Amino acid sequence: MRRGHVCLHVVSALWLAAAAAASEVTIPAVRDNTLFEDASGSLSNGAGPVLFAGNNGQGLARRALVRFDVAAGVPAGAQIEGVELTLNVSNAPNVILRTFSLHRVLEDWGEGTSSTTSGSGAPATANDATWMNTFWPDQLWGSAGGSFAAASASQSVGGVGLYTWTDPGMTADVQGWLDQPAANFGWLVMSDEVTLNTARRFDSRENDVVASRPALRITYSGTTGVTDLPAAGIRLEPPRPNPAAGPLRLAFALPAPGHARLEVRDAVGRLVATPLAGDCAPGRHETVWDARDLHGRPLAAGIYYYRLVVDGWSSAVAPVVILR
Repeated sequence: MRRGHVCLHVVSALWLAAAAAASEVTIPAVRDNTLFEDASGSLSNGAGPVLFAGNNGQGLARRALVRFDVAAGVPAGAQIEGVELTLNVSNAPNVILRTFSLHRVLEDWGEGTSSTTSGSGAPATANDATWMNTFWPDQLWGSAGGSFAAASASQSVGGVGLYTWTDPGMTADVQGWLDQPAANFGWLVMSDEVTLNTARRFDSRENDVVASRPALRITYSGTTGVTDLPAAGIRLEPPRPNPAAGPLRLAFALPAPGHARLEVRDAVGRLVATPLAGDCAPGRHETVWDARDLHGRPLAAGIYYYRLVVDGWSSAVAPVVILR
């Protein structure tokens, strides 16, 4: 009996931890680029592994753009409690602390195939954002250098390493993007653009080192547990069994045809498995997931979260406890 009580307490503790952590997610950038101030105004770095912000040695500005798909990472109707943006500086001309501010972008912008690791930029390709263009070559910013709001946050940045921006202004930005996804154009990162040699090289979402890519950590409330999606009749069922040491049954129901995807993410929000993805007919659907990751490897013991995404709508996350 004592061993049974111990197991019960362990499982209960796992569930309590799951409930507490279910209101936090870390999402990757879905788009980033650099605006390079120069005579032509036609340089970019849409597909490059790095971003730049600050002034170079000639006093020309570089401004980084980064966007996160908040609506895909946080359930609709959630209340955003806190936000942290982490960027990695992989090169700096010095270790002197410089202020870099974060600004909400007011116009949509693009990411083409231009690529370089140089702070001088690369020739823009179709749909790249440039100093002059939201989408190169024929769509222009309302103001050269990008259209953006007053600073939402600022951070002192020195030499190589990870830096985090967090501020109530950022929380307000993310709440707005969740409530109105069509207005989500991301943030612009810039220095004071007065002093020479303030430019920093940040790693982009295309960087080979996953841990160095831009990451947005969001804490939210008001949507814990498994709930109906906004469209009436769409329902995600709890996983069975749960906790589980082996295969789990995942089920949902649709009132009409739709493209459905079941996602499983780890405790920091990284996608680890997609047990089902495709066009589905109306009615109840059930799939068996073998608790393996995207590469077919068994997941380690721990707490994971799964959700249903149907034609852009997302359910609340549900905790899944894997035992080994």
